[in-house]
Amino acid sequence: MSIENITNFVHFGCWNNLNKKGLLPNVMASLNNYINNEQNIQLVIVSGDNYYPDKKKVDNDKKKKIIYVNKLMHGFSLLPKNIEIDMILGNHDLETDKTNEELFVNDDISETPEGGDCKITQFEKEASKQNVQINFNLFKSRKLTTDSLLLLIDTSMYSDDSEVQDFLPCYNTFLQEQSFNTIEDLRNYQNEFIYNIISENQNIKNLIIVGHHPITGFKFKKGKK
Repeated sequence: MSIENITNFVHFGCWNNLNKKGLLPNVMASLNNYINNEQNIQLVIVSGDNYYPDKKKVDNDKKKKIIYVNKLMHGFSLLPKNIEIDMILGNHDLETDKTNEELFVNDDISETPEGGDCKITQFEKEASKQNVQINFNLFKSRKLTTDSLLLLIDTSMYSDDSEVQDFLPCYNTFLQEQSFNTIEDLRNYQNEFIYNIISENQNIKNLIIVGHHPITGFKFKKGKK
């Protein structure tokens, strides 16, 4: 593994939401301006949830989610184009509709059921290819300096088994060359990568791990414990 001598990077996630009155264009403009004026920034790391469907209320206060393809693509187009970007998946990127018709795709003319086809994953992969600087991976490592290792890993696969099992088709859609029959197989695939990288870099002093989920935290919702 080559040493890249990267000492300064920008990291964020949970970002591509142009629904309602989102501030994404202003935030991305500030990010681009910051990178262009700070010569020491050498890398951007995006830790998932690279798109959020819009939510609409329907009968009986039920909600349906709409994937606006043009908004998804536009969000990706706002990312910097003059610096490398390492991007991983979040749980919303793996969202699909296998059991009901609550998730729809809007093509500017009509809304059609998503159909369990992992459309968000597909559209994101297509959008990422429009920017040659984006490295969109399930996991990745970088030797930042002689003694610092950056490890980007997928954390959604470690969610509750009942939830993550629905993600498996979208993981396979994302990976393309690889296909897994069970989540356990997928976890073993990533775990082997982690063990191998750590074994090869036992002399490091600094290990920076980036995943979509925080190690621990609290989430409060109105009316819910």
